[in-house]
Amino acid sequence: MKVILGNLEIYLSLVGLSAIVASGISRHPATFSHWAFVAFAPTSEGLIHGLIFWLGRRRQRHIRDQANAEIKCMLRHLINNQPR
Repeated sequence: MKVILGNLEIYLSLVGLSAIVASGISRHPATFSHWAFVAFAPTSEGLIHGLIFWLGRRRQRHIRDQANAEIKCMLRHLINNQPR
């Protein structure tokens, strides 16, 4: 699981590129709808990438804020309990 999550961007890019190529091959290239569909595919891929990375950054920020709060609490405890 760590390997997949560590390289998630690469895997999503490969899936997105293969979807774009497959959509280009599966549709008749002479029509306007073909080019509209091929243009829509990378746009939607970019939106999905953005959403996934936004969720990841939000989770990381939450974990970092939690760790900072714990560290502040420990430091406050250390400072308040030092002999004078």
